[in-house]
Amino acid sequence: MNEPQGKALFQEIGYEAGFHREQAPTHLDFALRLHGAAGPSPAEPYHYLELGCGQGTTVAMLAAANPDCRFVANDINPEHVRNLRALAADGGLANLTVIEAGFAALATAALPPFDVITMHGVWSWVGETNRREILALVAARLKPGGIAYVSYNALPGWSVAAPLQRLLERHVAAESGAIETRIGRAVALMETLRGSGAHYFSANQPASRWLDSLAGKDTGYIVHEYLARNFAAFYAPDVHAAMAEAGLSFAGTAHIIETSEENGMPAAVPGRSPPRRTARFGR
Repeated sequence: MNEPQGKALFQEIGYEAGFHREQAPTHLDFALRLHGAAGPSPAEPYHYLELGCGQGTTVAMLAAANPDCRFVANDINPEHVRNLRALAADGGLANLTVIEAGFAALATAALPPFDVITMHGVWSWVGETNRREILALVAARLKPGGIAYVSYNALPGWSVAAPLQRLLERHVAAESGAIETRIGRAVALMETLRGSGAHYFSANQPASRWLDSLAGKDTGYIVHEYLARNFAAFYAPDVHAAMAEAGLSFAGTAHIIETSEENGMPAAVPGRSPPRRTARFGR
């Protein structure tokens, strides 16, 4: 691998644990049906792969709830892998395999074809080399008729806060001391700019809300979410085109509320942070 798969400038810091329902096959099946499409039935035994699983809460819960299905998860952060293996052992999850390896190594591992491949917080946080490896892996490992789920930071929505993310990243990189202190100083600088009446904030309320959203956030979340070496946002057609190279076609959003809006049921979401697009791609 020519570039680190690791998401953050401070790779030794673990990501926060959390369950992401959009990765669940039952959720994906429901979202597919709303779009008039079909994928692998979650009522039947399936093979499931999560790429870049982090602490692995999602894949562990899915494995516990579906003992007749097989789950594989990978990450290159030793802490993530160690914690997930301990969680699997404590839960007796014999149907969950955890692999400490990058995407290229995973593509050549002795693994079965998968009905579902998911990645949360990966596509926008790794570089081009890793994205090419992901596409090769999906092309080689996803079954015909299978479904791939990918979340990413979407444009144009992310453009409102992108300058603040860059300011945070560069300020933290230029500072010294504990990471919590560096982040605190960077946030204080942005607060000072806002308090001084900077037109960027007064004319850009979503950016101001993004700054407010940092309050109380776990350090691991901020590090992995906003301090990635390769942090990037993408227009949806560009992600669709990339997935097409792996033989996939766009099936729709995995955010049910967005599907509801498309069907004429508006949903007010005040204070929403810059969007992360979640999409499903199928064969």
